[in-house]
Amino acid sequence: MTKITQRSGGCSIETFNGAVFTSKRVILSIPTTQYRNIAFDPPLPSCKRTLAAKTLSGWFTKVALVYDAPWWREAGLSGSMESIKGPVIFTRENYNERDGLYAIECCIGGEAGRGWFDMSIEKRKTLVLGQLAEVFGAEVGVEGRSIPDPVRTFPKDWKLDSVQERMADGQVEIMPVGMLSGEAGKSICKPFDRIHFVGAETASVWKGHLEGAVRSGIRGAKEVIAELRKERRPPRVWARL
Repeated sequence: MTKITQRSGGCSIETFNGAVFTSKRVILSIPTTQYRNIAFDPPLPSCKRTLAAKTLSGWFTKVALVYDAPWWREAGLSGSMESIKGPVIFTRENYNERDGLYAIECCIGGEAGRGWFDMSIEKRKTLVLGQLAEVFGAEVGVEGRSIPDPVRTFPKDWKLDSVQERMADGQVEIMPVGMLSGEAGKSICKPFDRIHFVGAETASVWKGHLEGAVRSGIRGAKEVIAELRKERRPPRVWARL
């Protein structure tokens, strides 16, 4: 969307392709860093504008390594590891025997991720596989501390996504120190008249995760339902007896 206009009777939303939609209320589920890309009429309150101006997008990349067999399970391992060295900061398995899916998802973030992303594709792959071999190789008992080569790799970089794609991916945003406890941080999930704000950032539990995004969506829906019920409620008529 490119613009949200609020009036006493409802809202109008203008989209990238020029279409216009009207509604009584709007549930906005985008990263706070993207507020600056939408024209709000009337403008957002100062606390919301501060969120948009000072919140930063984190650097996060994911690489899925797909294998013919779950070699880590065969060695009695979970496929999970964490590292402060990088470039991979943690891994999780994506294992589904029924579908024949055997993968390890490697998450790369922070400064180590920035440097890694500037390298050639082959260099990136070499570093990731080398780190997994160093961590898991001795445990699986393979000579030379090596592990099987993946049959396919699927890199995913949220920094290259368009606004629309990033809405679905729900990348975690970063606030400066002290901002979350200040007025701007406290306003993150407060409605602005007829606009209600949801998303993983606004969650009180599991902030930054899918669980948190779902919880925030439920909260936003309840807010809207409550306000719509108020609008439909007939005014009280007082009669003097």
